[in-house]
Amino acid sequence: MQIQKPKIGDNLTAAEDFKMLAVICAREEIVVRGILCKSQKILSADFYAMDLRGSLLQNCIFEDCNFEKASFADVIFKDCNFSGCTFSESWFNRCRFENCKAIGAIFLESVCKNTEVINSNFSYTVFDRSVWENTALKVTKCDETSFSQVKWKNICLTDCAFIKNNFFQSRLGGVSFADCQFLAPTVSESGGELRGIQISAQQAVDLIGIFGLQVK
Repeated sequence: MQIQKPKIGDNLTAAEDFKMLAVICAREEIVVRGILCKSQKILSADFYAMDLRGSLLQNCIFEDCNFEKASFADVIFKDCNFSGCTFSESWFNRCRFENCKAIGAIFLESVCKNTEVINSNFSYTVFDRSVWENTALKVTKCDETSFSQVKWKNICLTDCAFIKNNFFQSRLGGVSFADCQFLAPTVSESGGELRGIQISAQQAVDLIGIFGLQVK
């Protein structure tokens, strides 16, 4: 699977006050382009419908921030913390999350295309009714994350942790969890969500318990 990489120019403009810039541009429906936001702590900001493109956010902390309906194209998030933030109905294309935290964040009905998540922690996060396409997760924790009614297409998972996830009514056919930890998923009584997934022999033994079966 080939994922389109973020297209970011060499001459980014440092944003001394990213919160003010982004909030004003979002309010005026102006696209924010070519920005470097580095080592900033931003509290309770409303970035509703913000449009950020060709930018780098590095070593930033966002607490209690709202990114609902925000758009991100060609954006790299590096060493950032978005834990507890809201990204409902947000859109990501050609983005990369590297060494990031989004513990307990809300990504309801979000769309992720051509996006990489590397060495990050997305545990307890909500991705219900989201769409993922041409996306890769590598060395990333997703413990007790909710993926109910998600649509995954061309997804690559490598050395990730999927423990006690909610996959109720999700379309997972063709997704390989064989290189990951995959334990105790929540699915419907029929287990139809698991039809067509790829797992290891040990994972298959662990999953048998979901249906009340025992291996002797």
